Amino acid sequence: MIDRDTILRVVETLLDGQGSGAEIGEGDLFLVDVQVRPGDEVEIVLDSDRTGGVGIDRCAAISRGVEQAIYAELGQGADFSLTVQSAGIGQPIRLRRQFERLVGMGAWVEVLYRTGLKQVGKIVGVGDLWIDITYQAKELLEGQKRKKVVEKVLLEDTKQIVEHLHS
Repeated sequence: MIDRDTILRVVETLLDGQGSGAEIGEGDLFLVDVQVRPGDEVEIVLDSDRTGGVGIDRCAAISRGVEQAIYAELGQGADFSLTVQSAGIGQPIRLRRQFERLVGMGAWVEVLYRTGLKQVGKIVGVGDLWIDITYQAKELLEGQKRKKVVEKVLLEDTKQIVEHLHS
């Protein structure tokens, strides 16, 4: 049985030592999530402060490091499945560091509130417990432009927030 805490520790160690391998990067990678499901199915989600996310070479380098650690702990005959992937559009945004990167990029997000309401807007600010999004008001007053609205979204009031492609 693979222990989630062991995987967390291994990934953090690999990320802390990023300067030692050109494949991994220059300190811009960070861990978003680790899941260990029944049958020792391990899924690791990474993100990067750089635009463009985490490339396949960097995911493969982390995968090799985690695989070596699992074999060292459980033996070469260990039977497990390992997936290392980059957080992407459509996946929930979980960490403040992800929100901060999106503010810097001028990205759009889709907010799904606990009430079922959805709102799409450009993320313009972030705090520990909230994000600010801006969007065009839906109502159009005759002879006037649509008003821009800035809304403070409390994270506790949301089910999920995902990056949104906006045209």
